[in-house]
Amino acid sequence: MLSASIVAYKHTDTELLKPIRSLRNATCVDEIHLIDNSPTDALRAWAERERLSYHFNPANPGYGAAHNIAIRKSLTAGQKYHLVLNPDVYFAPGTLEDLLNFMESSPATGRRLVFPDFFRGPVTARFRWKGRNSPGWPTFSSFPAGIRSLCGTVWFRSRWSISW
Repeated sequence: MLSASIVAYKHTDTELLKPIRSLRNATCVDEIHLIDNSPTDALRAWAERERLSYHFNPANPGYGAAHNIAIRKSLTAGQKYHLVLNPDVYFAPGTLEDLLNFMESSPATGRRLVFPDFFRGPVTARFRWKGRNSPGWPTFSSFPAGIRSLCGTVWFRSRWSISW
């Protein structure tokens, strides 16, 4: 039901362990994509041991374009949801299940991008949803139904990312 992707650039396996384990502990995550934009494939053996879908991408097209690789694969696999994750984010137990339950019970949520509030300490499920008439916040009207994600071309044009 849910796939996730992390883009790495010169990260070590130790740096990626917390977010990967956090995703592994969530019962709703079916597949984890690791897109490696590093100049070498030093993470390949570790990713295979961790049973990740590893994509070596030394051309380094950027954060958004790298996530789009995983999004395309998730669409092909028929995943209903896709989570775009930074390599330094991890979740408390039950957080992704709670978020997924909310999204299932609120179908209109997928019509807007969801941006996490920034918080102190380990990740907790605190999100801000913008209303239907919020100017400047992109919609997914042209994106396949059901997929919730941040795409590079949309991410860099949002008011939220500019003010951050």
